[in-house]
Amino acid sequence: MTQISDDAALPINVAVIGSCVTRDVFNRRFCPNYKMFFKCGSSLIQGSLISFVSDPFTVPEADLVQLKDSIVTDIRSEMTREVNTYIATKKPEYVIFDFFGDIRFGAAQLKDATFVTRNQWKLTKTDFYKENLLREFLPQSEQYFDMWAEAVAEAVNYIRRVSPYTKLVLHDVEFVTKYREKNGQVKEMGNASALRAMNVWWRKLNTYFSENYADEVICVRNDDTMSFVGHPWGVYGVHYELDYHADFLNNLTRMALTHARSSQRAMV
Repeated sequence: MTQISDDAALPINVAVIGSCVTRDVFNRRFCPNYKMFFKCGSSLIQGSLISFVSDPFTVPEADLVQLKDSIVTDIRSEMTREVNTYIATKKPEYVIFDFFGDIRFGAAQLKDATFVTRNQWKLTKTDFYKENLLREFLPQSEQYFDMWAEAVAEAVNYIRRVSPYTKLVLHDVEFVTKYREKNGQVKEMGNASALRAMNVWWRKLNTYFSENYADEVICVRNDDTMSFVGHPWGVYGVHYELDYHADFLNNLTRMALTHARSSQRAMV
């Protein structure tokens, strides 16, 4: 059951290990009133679970000064294992997962044996990565799946040990292949075939985690879920239309209410 402290009812603390499709639920640009119910205290954005269970690492400041502030924030969060510390110290009610980082980027091992996310938009752009890279592990292969499955077991064991009342929530998402123009016309993305191929593996990861570890699964996408030209981050396979985030938040809120009621009954 979820542990409810005396002073805790709201906001409900969560952590995110996933991508913008999950993190943006806790962004007032997408869900203006989410803070009435939830506080997202830490996130590993676009991170691999293989990285999550590895040691911290240090990227020199000189490698970061040329990057955008948002990218630097995400790199620092990964290299300090900020979300790991947050889970251990704050013991959030929920950790919400999506596996974008493991599907899109994969992982890499550095010369000191540390594993990091092979994020081609962020860390791999640094001289630190190029100078310290030992080998890369590309996603969407049986070898990678086996590595990921081992990392999942280690990650879950860690969370269960440091925060035993935290519930693990799978956000069941995948890439969409269509987007809506400003005039309402629906078009297929130019890389639709590549996205479909990645979805085969994404479904495999989702199924494995759902069947073996997840306390809850939230899936609100359907055949009409798509991206759109006006998305704040642009058209992309996980940049869904904005009502999607409100639907997810509603489902998460209902789930939290159910858990709170169950806890209250158990204490009577």
